[in-house]
Amino acid sequence: MERRYRFVRLGDDAGDAGKFGRVAHAPEAAPGLRTGLLCANAVAGRRGRGGVRGRCLYQPARHRAVRHRLADPAAAGAGRARNRVLAGNASHLAPSFVQRGGDAGGQAGHPALSAWDREDCMSRKGILFCMRYPDDQGFVWRTVVRVRDRIAGQLTDYDSHVAFPKLTGRSVHKIQHMQPVELDCYNLNEANKAKLAQFVAANDIAAIVYMSALPTSLDMAFLHSLGVKTINTEQDSFDHRVRDSLPRQLAKFVVRRVLKRQLHDLHIANSTSQGEWLKSYTKIPPERLVIVPNGIDTDHFVPPPDARDDSRVQVICAGQARREKRIELILRCAERVLAQPEFANVSFTYVGDGEMRTQWEKLAKEMGLAKRFRFVGARADLLPFFQSANLMVHAAERESFGLVLAEAMACEVPVVACAAAGPSEIVADGSTGRLVALDDEDGFAEAVEAYLRDPSLRAAHGKAARARVVERYSMERQVRDMAEAIAGALA
Repeated sequence: MERRYRFVRLGDDAGDAGKFGRVAHAPEAAPGLRTGLLCANAVAGRRGRGGVRGRCLYQPARHRAVRHRLADPAAAGAGRARNRVLAGNASHLAPSFVQRGGDAGGQAGHPALSAWDREDCMSRKGILFCMRYPDDQGFVWRTVVRVRDRIAGQLTDYDSHVAFPKLTGRSVHKIQHMQPVELDCYNLNEANKAKLAQFVAANDIAAIVYMSALPTSLDMAFLHSLGVKTINTEQDSFDHRVRDSLPRQLAKFVVRRVLKRQLHDLHIANSTSQGEWLKSYTKIPPERLVIVPNGIDTDHFVPPPDARDDSRVQVICAGQARREKRIELILRCAERVLAQPEFANVSFTYVGDGEMRTQWEKLAKEMGLAKRFRFVGARADLLPFFQSANLMVHAAERESFGLVLAEAMACEVPVVACAAAGPSEIVADGSTGRLVALDDEDGFAEAVEAYLRDPSLRAAHGKAARARVVERYSMERQVRDMAEAIAGALA
């Protein structure tokens, strides 16, 4: 007997359009699940409204067969052999579906790979790390790929691959321990699903490791149908000031904490505040969450070999040119600073590119700052800029970590930053830099001016900054901890 239930609309945790949580158990197999789902629907206020419907995926006979395969090595071997046959023939992937849109005009379902079950995951020997952008995109993505490559070097029991939506032939990455492959694991349309399913089967993939992909942004039912475990390293920046209504909080709690839906097998947060946000706002269960703060290469990001020239003071800001980075606030700070005769030897540089750069450059010209506030675009390596800088400024209102802050600090550059989530952990206020309230522009400018007036303060806080990063935010520590977390999820 087959019954259908409406999905629970929770809304996207990143603050965008709402998504639907999928339910994949038959009512006769999981009566408690059915009750919980109706409760969540009622709480969310969505019961009786139009929406997508899903068919049940729970198949007791299939699960008995899986248990038999795991208990019988010969049967397990036969199952894996069949998987490889499936991988070699894509025609097995597209026509058969285990879930379909139940309403007219609904989306197509998911390829059926009935021989693949999550219980078989432990016997597989492949890991697929996923990147959201093509392989010619550098900046922070170079660090992300480098960390994953080093993790793959530690997970020697597995064959590791890294998926880019496009291999351009102009890769900015130096990869030693992963095999690059062209796969879009984020835009899961039907063509990309078929390619991913074929790759998983052909390469014996046990886990897919995403970067910044909350469950609401992916087709989790499809991914689970592949029999893989999914892991997400959450590095996006969210507004921690946002609060949900009580009905929405209850809906998330029921779906994620009670029903264990809309979840990865493991969520890895890149900072303590990010982990707390994932628990409190998105309701990720604590047992599926670990906190592994980001790290940077402290052997690469080092102070300049010679003492800095204090006769010409460089203030640097860096990051992707997105609205939340608020370079306009830094421009206003620069306007105030550069108007003072005592700071005639000061100039500002912004390193980065993106949608807001043109607008910010235009604003700088209108403010008369073009000659002393440079926009140099995106650069593959920020080391030369940090080594020539005397002070780092950062005005983002949302920041989950802040790799560029740690990189600058490793080069003995003190930091003035708005007290967003990540910077509040990295910067030790009063000893490695200054933290200023998000909307305190006067306080921000005053902190900058204090450092510009006092070379000895810059030097002392710069040395303390490097010591803090070496102690807390090394890439070696991050790689070790993430490798242990991933290995634990696959054990």
